[in-house]
Amino acid sequence: MNMRQIEEQKSSLFTNILAFFFLLSAFGLGYYYWHPSLKIKNKTSSSIPQEINLESSKESELKNLSPEETVQQFSQRFFEILADPENQQSIEEAYFLLSTAGRQSISYFESSSSALASFCSVQAPPPNKEVVVKSVSQIQDKATVEAVWQYSSPISKYFNLVLENGIWKIDFISR
Repeated sequence: MNMRQIEEQKSSLFTNILAFFFLLSAFGLGYYYWHPSLKIKNKTSSSIPQEINLESSKESELKNLSPEETVQQFSQRFFEILADPENQQSIEEAYFLLSTAGRQSISYFESSSSALASFCSVQAPPPNKEVVVKSVSQIQDKATVEAVWQYSSPISKYFNLVLENGIWKIDFISR
């Protein structure tokens, strides 16, 4: 066997190995994507409200909020929920201030308080429970509010809001 034949065999072997790993990866991804037991499903027993029906007076109060006020109201409700996870009124008001996409992004949690904690990326309420809004930027139907939650050191949160049916709603929160 000459050097050229050896090089061709090596190249052929390398190509076969790559093709094998490609097919194996494609099979694994296909199995993961289509296999029903591996998919996250919305649990029908979830306590996460997808439709919010507040008292009309409370709903009209929350409908007239600016992006800044929406963040302040949501933060206050969130702190109340962390202090008392069974506070149904605060849960409903906090969820009312989330956009449809925001509610859907946390619908797989079993409890409302853990879902909101995950949504806000916190594990414990700030000791101060004060929200300080540092900046607000608004372009048409989208707004970003930078707010500070006071822990042992201040933590900035960026609330991204969208205007849904004339009401400012929180779409997602980042740090």
